[in-house]
Amino acid sequence: MKFVDRIDEATRLKDALAREKSSLVVMYGRRRLGKSTLIKRVLSENDVYFLADRSEGQHQRALLAKVIAQVFPDFEKLSYPDWESMFRAVNYRTDKRFTLCLDEFPYLVEQSPELPSVLQKLVDEKQLKYNLVLCGSSQNMMYGLFLDSTAPLYGRADEIMRLTPIRLPYIQEALNLNAMNAIEEYAVWGGVPRYWELRENRISLDDAMWHNILSVNGALYEEPIKLLQDDVKDIVKTSTIMSYIGTGANRLSEIAARCNEPATNLSRPLKKLVDLGFLEKDVPIRQETVEVCELLGLNPYILMSSGSMMIATDDGYGLVRKLNQAGIEASVIGKATDKNERILRNGEETRYMDKPQSDELYKIYQ
Repeated sequence: MKFVDRIDEATRLKDALAREKSSLVVMYGRRRLGKSTLIKRVLSENDVYFLADRSEGQHQRALLAKVIAQVFPDFEKLSYPDWESMFRAVNYRTDKRFTLCLDEFPYLVEQSPELPSVLQKLVDEKQLKYNLVLCGSSQNMMYGLFLDSTAPLYGRADEIMRLTPIRLPYIQEALNLNAMNAIEEYAVWGGVPRYWELRENRISLDDAMWHNILSVNGALYEEPIKLLQDDVKDIVKTSTIMSYIGTGANRLSEIAARCNEPATNLSRPLKKLVDLGFLEKDVPIRQETVEVCELLGLNPYILMSSGSMMIATDDGYGLVRKLNQAGIEASVIGKATDKNERILRNGEETRYMDKPQSDELYKIYQ
């Protein structure tokens, strides 16, 4: 299948690896988005790409040494008792810049929990003569390794790239479709390149769905559970929550009632699912606001929106996309019509907007 899009990501990666000083680049995102393919297209024949597995640390170092030996002859003939000795040996052998990519980095950390601290030490010394690219599909683990303020590698990465699904127009180019068929296909396969490859091998959309998704032997039959297993520990609870949401429960109180749990027990699991991209919030409310309101018995949706700005525009989603790209949180929360009705919709619930009332916070003092 033709490689499409990823122009911005490839440019960003190339720029990071071409800097005067060595770079630490982190790339993550859910499975099958083409992270490995993108990295391989950017790396040169003088770079080292290593795909980790779940074997124990010493075995992984032996496998990596063999891959490195393709660039530095006889590198595998020595034994490396720990990760620091191996990285320092690579640094000693090289006399020019190259890139070492460790794909599925979370697998290495599972077997060698000390690895992030080792890399922190090497990065902080600023003596590395080569670039490091660390890639992983476990979004939860990658986030914890690099974006958690308590993690050893927090703040050390020169670039952190989160790959997202490819946008709709590119499936038309990749699968040679007309506009209408592209919409139909994208509704099934989304923006996941590996799914597009599976679709390309079948004669029709119906055939591809039956063969890959609906058949118990299909490559994607257990895909939802596999994706959750990458990032979620409690699969049963997560699957239950998402099942209730899928059948129409979209308010925290309603989800909690169906789960037979206090709403406060679900705030963090729901936030995690939103952060991982499995769920979306229609109205953006900070998680800390939701949790405080739950404790005080307040409705977060009718608080005074201090510090917020409401904008009317002809292209709401386009403006939101631009604002988000600039690091400004924004969402489309409604639309104007030619009618006088002031309708509020929350899932299946419909009600009419009332005149402004006193701020919900005042209930604390009553």
